[in-house]
Amino acid sequence: MSYLLGIDIGTTNVKAVLFDKKGAEIGVADQAYPTSHPHPGWAHQQPEDWYQGVVGAIKHLLDRTGILPEEIMCAGFSGHIRTIAFLDEKFEAVYPGIVWSDTRSAEIAQKLNEEMEDFLVKITGNRAATNYSLPPILWMRENHPEIFKKTKYFCTPKDYVLWKLTGNFVSDPSNQSGSLLLDIDSKQFSLPLLERMGLKIDSLPRLKRSVDIAGYVTSQAALETGLKERLPIIIGGGDNDCAAIGAGAYAPGVVSVSLGTAGIVLTLLERPDRRVAQSLDMFAHVIPEGWYTMGMVKAAGFAMGWLKDRLAGEGYEVFPQGKVPSMGEWIQAMEQGMGEFSPGSDGLFCFPYYQGRGNPRKDPQAKGVFWGLTSSHTNRHLMQASMEGVGYCIKECIQAIEEFSSVEEIVCCGGGSSSKLWMQIIADILEKPVWTGGGAEKGALGAAILASVGAGLYSSVQQACKVMTRHDSRYLPRRKYCQAYEELFQQFCALSDLFWK
Repeated sequence: MSYLLGIDIGTTNVKAVLFDKKGAEIGVADQAYPTSHPHPGWAHQQPEDWYQGVVGAIKHLLDRTGILPEEIMCAGFSGHIRTIAFLDEKFEAVYPGIVWSDTRSAEIAQKLNEEMEDFLVKITGNRAATNYSLPPILWMRENHPEIFKKTKYFCTPKDYVLWKLTGNFVSDPSNQSGSLLLDIDSKQFSLPLLERMGLKIDSLPRLKRSVDIAGYVTSQAALETGLKERLPIIIGGGDNDCAAIGAGAYAPGVVSVSLGTAGIVLTLLERPDRRVAQSLDMFAHVIPEGWYTMGMVKAAGFAMGWLKDRLAGEGYEVFPQGKVPSMGEWIQAMEQGMGEFSPGSDGLFCFPYYQGRGNPRKDPQAKGVFWGLTSSHTNRHLMQASMEGVGYCIKECIQAIEEFSSVEEIVCCGGGSSSKLWMQIIADILEKPVWTGGGAEKGALGAAILASVGAGLYSSVQQACKVMTRHDSRYLPRRKYCQAYEELFQQFCALSDLFWK
């Protein structure tokens, strides 16, 4: 039997997953790598750690499943975008990779918007921000010219790993949309923008489609990973849209909501629309003929994890022998004791801005707040208010998306989607049906879907998605609660405007 290998290079770890040709998970393995924070607002990773994370995850996967390398027909990749590596002519790092969450280039991003916002939006469809690759590149040139002079190549984690595996320096438009150097219409690097920035196109990877072959596993990479030599490696794409197609959101009108550490709210666009830049991000999609727009809740699952850590003492009462529960176990136990449910947490609101506020009303200075606390509120009110607060933020993203695209259905994935209560709350707040997808590893599945198309198993991403993705539960909005949540949402927005104008 032949299998597809999907590899998801995340912000904190690599996940390697084997799938059969119909998308069923055969085995999963992961490998973490560190992020250092040498100064406040800085975030560094070592490029070699990205590759060694892939090596470790693949080796663990092969050992765990017993699948032979010869049984793997091809591999595809998903990777976190906007993180940037600085490499010399030998592809060796001259400086740690600057992670997308790094904010040191805030002044440069602000200056770009002040001096050339219209130019940037016309070409890239986006405004400058610290989580794009361009501002950190310019920061390096301005603050460390000697390091910048040694830098021959700029690339993302996925680009670096592809080079290590195949010897080819290639990328895709989805991945490079986060560079703020891509012409959103042509899905190629913009020569006028590069010239204005004083950058050379030969410092950047050659762009191909996400379903194209990047190259083949070299003999050296085969020794290091355990994969067979000459295994086809499909380029793959960015983590957000890979997860979206893995969740089954591959058609206009279907929005994917990924409830991981952050909440990513994403939908397919059939054509680019520059108006999106006023509130959302717009990128090239891994579906070759598509684009997508995206909003973000910067602390979604993070909000629940933060609360669990604060309230772990209550978890000890529920779990035997003082065992500290996982977030999923903790939520499940709390849900079981909630009793009768009513919207609004008895007047308690949570503004989950623990890491600032994301699109569509971006504000890096916003702070997390519980508002309306009284002596009658319990830990379960805090949990429900946190779920509702994230739901209201998702609704803000959905409303912004609806200015450019119809929204007919929601597909939720990520760790938060395992909570039945949270999914029902989101359906009630959004007043739309919410599906959850079967299987946990959506980014890796999206990478495997792209690999299946690149290998000729399916003729298009859409055809592969129809076969390889599935939904397991559907949550319908409860009309008796929808009106209450609409009124609560208006209160949430009014209070948010009062706190952060």
